[in-house]
Amino acid sequence: MVQQTFGPEITERAFNENIHHIISDPFNAIIEIITNSWDAGAEEVSITWPSEPGGEVIFEDDGEGMTEVEFREIWPKISYSRLDFKDKEVKFRRKREGYREAYGKHGKGRHSPFSFADSYLVETWKDGKISRFKMKKDKNTGFKIEFLGIESKEGNGTKISFKVNENFREPLEIKKEMGTRFLTDPSFIIRINGEKIKFDDVDEYLEKIECKIDNEIVKILKMKSGERSKDTRFRGVTWITRNIRIKTTVWDDVLDGRIDEARHYAYVVYSDILKDELNDNLSDFVKSDRTERIQNKVYDCIRESVNKIMASKRDEIKKSIIKDNLISIKEMSSSDQDDVGSFISELQQTRTAIKTIDLKAATETFINIKKSKSGSKFLRQLSKLDPDDIESLSKILDEWSVKEARVVLDLIHSRIELIKELELKTSNPKALELEKLQPLFEEGLWIFGPEYESIEFTSNKSLATVACSLLGKKFEATESRLRPDFVVLPDSTIGIHSCDKFNDDGESEGIEKILFLELKRGGLKIDLDERMQVEKYINILIKGGAISKETKIDAYVMGSTVVCEKIDVGEKKLIKIIPVQYHSILSKADKRLLNLRKKIEEVKKIKDEPTDNAVRETLAQTTLEDHE
Repeated sequence: MVQQTFGPEITERAFNENIHHIISDPFNAIIEIITNSWDAGAEEVSITWPSEPGGEVIFEDDGEGMTEVEFREIWPKISYSRLDFKDKEVKFRRKREGYREAYGKHGKGRHSPFSFADSYLVETWKDGKISRFKMKKDKNTGFKIEFLGIESKEGNGTKISFKVNENFREPLEIKKEMGTRFLTDPSFIIRINGEKIKFDDVDEYLEKIECKIDNEIVKILKMKSGERSKDTRFRGVTWITRNIRIKTTVWDDVLDGRIDEARHYAYVVYSDILKDELNDNLSDFVKSDRTERIQNKVYDCIRESVNKIMASKRDEIKKSIIKDNLISIKEMSSSDQDDVGSFISELQQTRTAIKTIDLKAATETFINIKKSKSGSKFLRQLSKLDPDDIESLSKILDEWSVKEARVVLDLIHSRIELIKELELKTSNPKALELEKLQPLFEEGLWIFGPEYESIEFTSNKSLATVACSLLGKKFEATESRLRPDFVVLPDSTIGIHSCDKFNDDGESEGIEKILFLELKRGGLKIDLDERMQVEKYINILIKGGAISKETKIDAYVMGSTVVCEKIDVGEKKLIKIIPVQYHSILSKADKRLLNLRKKIEEVKKIKDEPTDNAVRETLAQTTLEDHE
C-alpha cells in the first residue's frame, strides 16, 4: 500500500533554522525555485505572478521532472546532495549545444515556497506519469508531504503552485532581479505572466564595454548580479559564443575574488572572436597562444572596469585606516602624511588580495618607519643662517628639490609640535614634572642654538653618575628613577650633554663642550643665588676631575621667571651661565621655525599640508578628541 502522508523526522524549529537563509528573503526564494528548474535541464520557466497578495503563484518548467519514486526519495530529505546522485554538468532531454553547470548543492532550495505560504503543491511528470504532492508545515516533523495521486501525462516537467500570503513582491521587481541572475545563458528562457525577460528589462544595472582586439570590437556587458546568493558561480565572466553559453570563468581566475564588491557583478562577453577555438563539446576554448592572448585582453578590459567599481570601496578602506592611525598621522608633517596616503593606495592597487587587517598592519609599520626618519641634515644647512638673510637662504633653498623641502617641513612640523608640548608642560608651575621634562629637552637640544643640531651632542651618563656622587652629600643629588643619565635635586633636575674632542687620528681626547641644563620647579625665580648655585655645581665637577678647565660649558638654568643676567665665569671665561625663562626660549625657537617654514613654502611654492585627498578629508573631520 502506498504511503499517503510522509515527511522528515525533524522539529519545526530545526527545519526553519535549516532553511532560514533561503525563506527569509523572498527574492532569494524565487531564485532558488528557478535554480531547481535550471539544474533539472529546463530550457524555459514560466512564472504566473499575481498583482496583489493572496493570488495564486505558479512556477512551471520543461525540465526532466521526477517519477513518484524519485520524488519520495529526494523531497523529504532535509539536505539532499545532488553530487551524491549526479555530476556537476546538467543533462538535457534533447540534444543541444553548450555546457550548463548545476548551481544546487545542498538540496534546500526546494523548500523556498515556504517563504510565501504555509503550504504548496508540486506536480511533476516523467516517463508518461504525473505525480501530485502537497507540502505543508508541521510542528512535529517540520513539514509533511501528502500524496494526492498519479495519472498519465506525456512529456517532462515540474509545476509548483501556492497562494502568496507573505513576502509579496511586484512582478516588475521580480523581472529585474531574475534577469541579472539567469540571462547569462541565452538558451534559458524565463517568462513572467507570459512576457519573456530580456536584457532590456534590467538595463538600469548594465554598462556596455567595447574592447578592441585585432581590429574587432568585443562587446562586454556588465551587470549587477545582486546580493541574494552567496554562490560565486553566479558571478564572474561568462562567454557567449555562437549564441551558446560557454563555461563561466570565476573571479578567482580573473582577479582577486576575495574582494566582495567584485563578486556583486557579472560580466558577459558577447563575441564570436574565439568561435574557431571552441572545443568539441562547446564547453570551453581550446588552449592556444591566440586564445590566451585574446582572453587576457578581454580580462584586462574587465579589470579596468572592476577597478572603477572598487575605487570607492578602496577609498573607504583607506580613510578607515587613516582614521585608526589618526593620532600618529596628525603628528606627522604634510609630506609624510601624503606618503602614508600614497603607500596605502599603491598597496591597494598592486596587492589586490591584501586583507584590510594586513593593509592596516603594513600602514602602521610604514608610519613608524617614517617617524624614525629625519630631515636634520637639510635643516642644519639653515640652522646657522639668520632667517632675515634672504639671499643666502634663497640660494640654499634653490638647490633643494621639492621632496627635500617637504622633508625639512616635516622636521619643522615635528619640532613645532615638540615646542607646543614643552610649552604646555611648563605653563603650569604646579604640575611641572621635571623628570619627564628633561627627556623632552634632550630631544630638542636645537632649541639652545644651531651648534646643538649635531648628533654628536648626547646625554653623558658617566658624567651624570659622577655628578651624582660629587653633589650627592652636599646637595642631596640622586639619579633619576626614570633615566640614570639625569641628576635629581630637591628643587630641580640636571641634564648633562656633551660632544667629544678628537685628534688628527680620529681618537677621542676627552670632552670638547658640555651643554648643562638645570630645570627648576615651577614657581621658582631664577635670581643671583640660583645662578651662583649652578656655578658651584660646575666648580665641584671641575675640582673632582670630572670636567677639565679647558672644557667649554654652556649652562642653562631655566625657571618660570628670571631676574638676573647671564655671566661668563671660570679662569678662561669658558663657562657661560645663562638664566632663561621657559616661555622665552621656547617662544624664540618657535618663531625661528615658523619663519623658516614660511620662507620654504614661499620659495618652493608648496604648503605644509597633505595633498592626498583621503588623508586631507579624514584629517579635516572633527573627532571627539578634538573637543576634549
